[in-house]
Amino acid sequence: MIKILLGISLFLSCVLWAAEGGEIHKAEDDPRVTYEVLKESPRCKAKLKGGYQGHMDFIGRYQDTNEIFLNSTEYMKKVLNIDDENEMVNPVNFPMDMDFLLEGLRIGLTGQCNHEHRRIWVPKELVNGGRKVFSEEYIPRGRDLVFEVQMWNVVPNYMIGMPNMFKVYDTDKDGYLTKKEIGEYLVETDQYPSGPLITKLVNEFISKDDKDGDKRVSFEEFTGPKFDTDGSRHDEL
Repeated sequence: MIKILLGISLFLSCVLWAAEGGEIHKAEDDPRVTYEVLKESPRCKAKLKGGYQGHMDFIGRYQDTNEIFLNSTEYMKKVLNIDDENEMVNPVNFPMDMDFLLEGLRIGLTGQCNHEHRRIWVPKELVNGGRKVFSEEYIPRGRDLVFEVQMWNVVPNYMIGMPNMFKVYDTDKDGYLTKKEIGEYLVETDQYPSGPLITKLVNEFISKDDKDGDKRVSFEEFTGPKFDTDGSRHDEL
């Protein structure tokens, strides 16, 4: 009886394991990148493609050891100086038409639906490009990687055709926006005359995006258009 029960248990475990594993697909743009749909979207309203941007959470692992090297939620909390483990943070926001993503990950994400959960295998030769969270500081090079991506939303990339306002404001090119820089921009562009109104607008501008309270706005904190969108796919500061 015990042997029978053990046999049934083993059989059910195998069935459940097989049910959890999905079909492995080759990416259309490059078959070296493969992916598995872990959970389909209950209602696919939009698929990620050129001209769109996605909002996602992801975990990055080494393929050979399965060790986690980056959790996007932890990254966002580090950037915003959030110590509370229970505090919610926004997903990573990225455009498809700029050098923001790793090349292999961009290929693997193409066609992913809103609310779809996907596992993507990226070979080391395509672990290149990318910036900020996808830079070499956070994403290791020279190794095969796997990403588990939860896509929350897919929307048109509103930044296409808009100027990189972070570059415009950041006149001293130090990677931060200050009250002085914002005030000078508003006055020099003849939007407002110098005076109490400028001070009020500048304070509101800084306080809206200043997540860490240092009285200035970093590139990560800035919520306005901050990527070059002239079609060249170069978005460096």
